[in-house]
Amino acid sequence: MGIYDEFAKHVLTRSFGSRFDTTSNVLFSFGEDGGTGTVDGTIDSQIAVEIGVGSPKQVRGGLLDLLWHSYPVKLLLLVDTPGHSTQRSVGQAGAILAETSSPGIVIRLSGNSTADEDTVESDQRKVSEVVDSHLNGAEQNVVRVIDMVEESDAALSFDEAR
Repeated sequence: MGIYDEFAKHVLTRSFGSRFDTTSNVLFSFGEDGGTGTVDGTIDSQIAVEIGVGSPKQVRGGLLDLLWHSYPVKLLLLVDTPGHSTQRSVGQAGAILAETSSPGIVIRLSGNSTADEDTVESDQRKVSEVVDSHLNGAEQNVVRVIDMVEESDAALSFDEAR
């Protein structure tokens, strides 16, 4: 699944440049006896980033890493692969973040390596716009769920999840 991880990192790098960091502050501790974990990156020392390309169960595992990371906002970027849709994971991740009162963003990309440059640019603008909205405080107590494959966009308040 490495090619799809790289696709997502490419979108993030184009969206945020050096603000997206895959080396600093990605390691976190599960406590004295629990060892460590990592996330795929961070943005502006405020947002922990995880990329999900697997089954819903694998995505939920990545979501646990996000929830454990100390940064206040969580970004889960889901990427569809040929023959495998992350659509179910989008709903599950949004519900979990809202239920745990964790401000966050869930975005589903198609992972279509044949997408034209205009599509990639449009995706990167949307990702950048949504993340910057969170960073500017416009959506601090919500989980934003954006499905760029199905072209839907929703904001879940923490109260709606319960």
